[in-house]
Amino acid sequence: MPDRSTAPSHDHEPAPIVPRAQRGSVLLIATIEHDGKQEPTRHRVRDLSTGGVRIDNALVLRVGDTVTVSIGAVHALAATVRWIRDGLAGLAFAAAIDPEQARK
Repeated sequence: MPDRSTAPSHDHEPAPIVPRAQRGSVLLIATIEHDGKQEPTRHRVRDLSTGGVRIDNALVLRVGDTVTVSIGAVHALAATVRWIRDGLAGLAFAAAIDPEQARK
């Protein structure tokens, strides 16, 4: 059994502690209109890019559905449901967006 009575030696100086940049919580909500067949539904945005969005709580959507999406300052954007998995859905926008506008 090795002798653990002595502390290990450290031949290098510890790295200086650098403060992290301040971070803020971001919460985006997407409103989805589904062919006017029902009331619009609200979904938390998980990922957002110029070409699409990943949302949660996608229980009423089906792959291939055409929907209208509003996120922040981006309103009435046509999108198609591309995939659904584990309650999440990936929607592809019909036209590219500026994600910064959606964050406003």
